[in-house]
Amino acid sequence: MSEPNKIIVGKKEASDTGMAMVLICLIVGFVYKDWNWIFGAGGLLIVNMTWSMAFKYPAKLWLTFSQLLGSFMSKVILTLVFFVVVTPLAILRRLFGHDPMLLKKWKAKDESAFVTRNHKYNSEEIEDPF
Repeated sequence: MSEPNKIIVGKKEASDTGMAMVLICLIVGFVYKDWNWIFGAGGLLIVNMTWSMAFKYPAKLWLTFSQLLGSFMSKVILTLVFFVVVTPLAILRRLFGHDPMLLKKWKAKDESAFVTRNHKYNSEEIEDPF
């Protein structure tokens, strides 16, 4: 049984990494107007088309880095969403007195906060509840 975090690099992953390296070289070459980067991209493209497994170790390095970055960034993004979106909304709801769970009613009196519903369900509501 293989480990869930073990990265296996096949021909497709190696080829994808080679194409990404070609694209990066082309972008750098066009941005800086340096033909050496463009010729290098051509060389990488030829190697990628003939022997894509030459990019096996760069692909493994890149996929490991992206997996580490993904596990770290997901926590950062979720933390930012919590403190930028959820917390201010909760503060605003509390300031305006919104109490959908009837927490104030629970503590105010000894009587129940539950709402009595005398509703008889028919067959249409049971067949299509949503």
